[in-house]
Amino acid sequence: MKFVTYIFILMGVFSVTTNAQTSVSVGELAPSFKLIKNDGSTFDLKDYINEKPVYLIFWNTWCAHCLKKIPKLISLQNKLASKIAILAINTSWSEDEKGIEDFIKNYKVNYSVAYDHNALVTKKYKVLGTPTEFIIDINGRIIFRDSVPEDISDFIPKWSTIISNSSTHNTE
Repeated sequence: MKFVTYIFILMGVFSVTTNAQTSVSVGELAPSFKLIKNDGSTFDLKDYINEKPVYLIFWNTWCAHCLKKIPKLISLQNKLASKIAILAINTSWSEDEKGIEDFIKNYKVNYSVAYDHNALVTKKYKVLGTPTEFIIDINGRIIFRDSVPEDISDFIPKWSTIISNSSTHNTE
């Protein structure tokens, strides 16, 4: 029995190590994507390169930690909409678009929300749990993966500085 337990522990360590190595990391170019937002318009990450930073959050309606982020995101949208794009991406792991629309109305969500059909973007960003947050600067580089500061106002000027050699965006 001890041997079996030992094998499971080793498998768990290997799994965590493997996932950490294959995650989309800080400093990398953000993988590009297009999604249809809840209002019917298209969100194409390429449209924000050299325009403004992007705050992505992957979430689910049943995620208690995701629900705690809603007031922060509403506040950021009210204060900083002209300076940073916010997109909440529902992973589609166990929800449908109708449930998302009801959720948006019930919580008075004022920022953009998109439903990730078949979790294609979720997989591209190697999201394993929710919420998972990304800040992508104006150059298309990932600045934060989780641990996003509570008050991002002071960081916006730095995230909005164009660096000429970073204009190529990851299209993988």
